[in-house]
Parts: sequence; C-alpha cells; structure tokens
Amino acid sequence: MSGVYAFFARIDRKIKSKNAVKLAKPVISVGNITWGGTGKTPVVIKLARLLSGAGKKVCVLSRGYKRKISSRGPVVVSDGAGILSSVEESGDEPMLIARSVPGAIVICGKDRGESAALALKNYNVDVFILDDGFQHWKVLRDLDIVCVNAKNPFGNGCLIPAGILREPLSELKRAGLIVINNTNFVRASELEAIEREIAAHCAAPVVRSALKAEYFARLDGSLPDARPKAAVLMSAIANNDLFKASVESLGVKVLKHYQYRDHFKYSEAEVSNALSGLPDGVPVIVTAKDAVKISRYVPKDSLSRVLLLDNTVEFNHGEQVWLSKIRETVRSS
Repeated sequence: MSGVYAFFARIDRKIKSKNAVKLAKPVISVGNITWGGTGKTPVVIKLARLLSGAGKKVCVLSRGYKRKISSRGPVVVSDGAGILSSVEESGDEPMLIARSVPGAIVICGKDRGESAALALKNYNVDVFILDDGFQHWKVLRDLDIVCVNAKNPFGNGCLIPAGILREPLSELKRAGLIVINNTNFVRASELEAIEREIAAHCAAPVVRSALKAEYFARLDGSLPDARPKAAVLMSAIANNDLFKASVESLGVKVLKHYQYRDHFKYSEAEVSNALSGLPDGVPVIVTAKDAVKISRYVPKDSLSRVLLLDNTVEFNHGEQVWLSKIRETVRSS
C-alpha cells in the first residue's frame, strides 16, 4: 500500500507542479515530512509574530483541514484587523493562528494560489506563510522550513500507510531549514542521532526548539490567581501525551485526561462530561487549539473553571541561524 501511496503522490506532484505560480512577494513554507503532530502550528505562529514585529504585513495561507463548513473559494479568517469567520468555516488551526497573531491576515482554502491572489488584490501583503506547505505544489516558495518531532521523528521509516512518512526522507533535500521540535522531551544522544539522519539527506541547517508552557488563562480572558495544583485535561491534538507532559512539568497533578484524535469536532456532550463532577478548585485544562472549538459549549458560569495552556516554541540551539534565514529570505526575494 505504501507503494500505491508513493505512486499517486508522485503523479499529484507532477500535475500540480506544472502550473505552479510565483507570487510577487516572498513565500515561506512551514511544513513537515511526516503525518501527525510535529509542532508546525507553534512555528507558524512564532514566524508570523517575528515578521509582524518587524513591521511586515503577513498573510498566512492555510488549507483549513477538516473544516466543518466547506467553501468552494477562499475564506478570510482574519483581515489583520479582526476575525471574520467562525471556527466551523476556517478549521481549528487557522483560527488559532488568527487569534494568536492579531495583525496577520489569515486565509484558508484548498487552492492557495487562489487565496494568495485574493490577498494580493485586497491587502497590502509583504510576505506569505504557507501553513503545511511542504507537499503543496501550486505555489513556489523562497524558503521551505520543515518541522521534525524529536519524540517520533520519522516513525519506522516507511511511507503512509505502513509508516508516517508523507514522502521519502530523500525529499528533505528541498528544505532550506530544519526545525527539530520538542527537544526538551528527549536525550541529547537521541537528538544527535536525528541530526545525523537529517544530514544524510540534506545540507540545510538544523535548529532545535523546546515546547515552553507560557501561562494559564481562563476562557473568559482573565488570569487565575495561582497555578492549579491538580486538574482534569481535555485535548484533541496529534500529541496528547506531550500536552499532558507540559502540564505536569508545571507541577500540576493530572487527575484525568480526556483524549481525542487530532481535529476532533467537539460537541456539548464532551465538554459537559469533562465539567461534570469536578472537585472544588479543580479546573479543566485545554490547549489553545482546543479552546477555539469548545468555548461555545462552555456555560457562562463555568468559563472561569476552564483554563487554556499557552505553549510557545523557544529555540535552545541555532536561534541566530533561524533569524538569519528569515531575514535573508525576506530581504532577497
């Protein structure tokens, strides 16, 4: 089956690459070579914040994976001044990006060339970020950033469905920068082995990052007076175990963890189940990605009992390389 997947992936690339468009502004792609969570979205957010902070008008182009309400054309999630769509129209990750980087334009749609044309026509865009763009062939880019999960970098080395690789590792040669995420959860010897494997397939510089738990915030926007001593967790992300580890690293005892698959569509039932029977002083903690999906189902009198944990990417090796690559790409394109 992996051979069948590889065959059709090559055909898809060949067809779509023929008419790939070169945009009038710099394009930076953030993607991965594996299926599942690699910390891509936090890297997109960090990149968008970096560029916005430098005075650039950023436009993030996303497919909007598993949107509940499908649209034939592009959907403007944010115009840089405010949120213009619902999470059902945009998908959870584009909405999270839009809320995390208020000044950025965020557009989702299957055809990112069409989304880019819309952005160039209506907004004064300085730079584009392709969210999950490593296997997107319709838009040419000036820099490909590939994220690797240190906890499970390449699985068993096989392509989908036998493994988690979306492409052979040899295709890392297209990358201009590799970001190894979640390095705070593995040993130094494991990181060195990952870097050797990467070096066997590409010459791109490698930077390391750790997942840093920044703060807890209530769904009503307020901050708790103190960090909770114990909590119930609820998450629907690719790496639920890493979320639990992040919470525990802050000294919070996890009483129970309701885990769902990535991009799971919550209903009132799951939220009600997590909130029911909570001991006094014990909150439900969710990820920022889950918070955008569940807030509509949380009763007003329970908003203060739901906390979101905001995680960010913090470079612990090679940050200057990251900064130089970004500046060089934006300046020279």
